[in-house]
Amino acid sequence: MIWGVMVGGWWFPQMAASFLAITIIIMFISGLSEKDVVESFTEGASELVGVSLIIGLARGVNLVLEQGMISDTILDYMSNVVSGMPGSVFILGQLVVFIFLGLIVPSSSGLAVLSMPIMAPLADSVGIPRDI
Repeated sequence: MIWGVMVGGWWFPQMAASFLAITIIIMFISGLSEKDVVESFTEGASELVGVSLIIGLARGVNLVLEQGMISDTILDYMSNVVSGMPGSVFILGQLVVFIFLGLIVPSSSGLAVLSMPIMAPLADSVGIPRDI
C-alpha cells in the first residue's frame, strides 16, 4: 500500500480495495468464518460512526465558512491581530485556541478539518513554519 500511494498515485478507492483484499487474505489464512469476519467488521465500524459524523459536521462548517467567504473575513481580522506578534506568543495563543476547540470537537480529525484552514494561513502570516 505504501508503494501504491508513493509511486502508483493511489488514493482512497485503491487503498480501500487493498484493505478489502488484505482482509479477505487474512480471513482465509486465519481460518475465520465469514460470519466472524462480518461481526468483527460491524463491531469496529460501529465504533467509528460517531467520529465520522463529527468529521462530516466539521467539513460542513468549513464549507459554509469558505462558500460564505466568512473564513476570509476571519483570516483578515486575525492576521491584523497577530501581525508583528512574536512566534512564541502566537504558538501559546494557538495552544489556548486548540484546548478550547478540543472541548467542543472531541475528534482530532474533526478538529483538524475545522481549524487548519484558518490556523495554517495565520501561522504563515506570523512566519511560523506549518510543521511546528
